[in-house]
Amino acid sequence: MVRVYSIRKLTRRSDKLPAISGIAAIVSEKISSPYVVGLWKDTLLFDLQWETFPSISKEQHRLLRASRTYLAPTFSWVSIDSQTEYDHGGGKFKPIDNDVVADTIIVDVQITLKGLNPLGEVVDVFLILEGLLVSATLSDWESRSVGNREGLWYELKHGSKTEIMQADLPLTEGVCINSLGRLEPTVKRASHEDMILHTEKSPVWCLSVFHRLDGSRFVLILGLSARVPGAYERLGISHFLSTSSFQGGESLPSSRFDDACRATVKIV
Repeated sequence: MVRVYSIRKLTRRSDKLPAISGIAAIVSEKISSPYVVGLWKDTLLFDLQWETFPSISKEQHRLLRASRTYLAPTFSWVSIDSQTEYDHGGGKFKPIDNDVVADTIIVDVQITLKGLNPLGEVVDVFLILEGLLVSATLSDWESRSVGNREGLWYELKHGSKTEIMQADLPLTEGVCINSLGRLEPTVKRASHEDMILHTEKSPVWCLSVFHRLDGSRFVLILGLSARVPGAYERLGISHFLSTSSFQGGESLPSSRFDDACRATVKIV
C-alpha cells in the first residue's frame, strides 16, 4: 500500500495522513497494533526500513526537497514527498526471521494530534530509541549507482571502514544544537533554499537497529535536528554488509560497531 499510495499527487499535502486513515483503521483493528504516522508500534523497528523508490531517476531525486511545513516525523515515510517502498514488500529484516538480533529498543513514542482523529494529522511526533550509536562522516557519491538502482547514494566512513548509504532526500550541511546545548556541524535534509552536499567530511551518526548472525546490519543514519534542539532526524538508511563479505573470513556481529556506545536518541 505504501508504494501505491506514496506516489499519489494530493491537492493538499496536509491530507496525506487523513486520506489513508480509513485503511489504517481497518489494519490497526486486524493486527491489534497502535498506529504511528504510517507505521505500526508493535513492529516499529522493522517498519523503519522504508526507502525511496528505486525507479526514480537521479535527476528526479535531486529535485526533491524537505518541506518547510511539518507533516510527519522524519522516521516515517509520510514525511517524504516521493514514492517510497519496503524492499521485497517487507524489508530485508523481518519479525519472523530467527537469525535477527535487535540492537535497539523503543523507549517511548509520543504523538500530538492536530484534531480528534487518532489516525489523522499530527502537530508533533517523537521516537526515543536506545541502541548502539557510532559517529561517521559522509561524502558525496551521487555520481554512482548501486546495481540497477540510481537513488541518492553517499559513501559512509567510520574509521577505516566504508559503507554505502541511501539518502531519503538530497542532503546539505548545517549547524544545529546538540544535546549539550552547543552548536555542532551536522548533515540535514535539504530544503529548496539549501545547497546540495558536496563534501567528504560531513558528520553523521549511525544507529544499529538490527544485525544478523552473519554480521550484516540495518542501520539508521541520523543528523542533528534544526527544528528540535538536542534531537535527531533521519537522513537515510544503510544495510551494512557482513565482515566476511569484505575480508573473506568469519564475521562478528559487532565488527563495525566495536567502539559503539549505548546511547539514547530522540528522533523527530
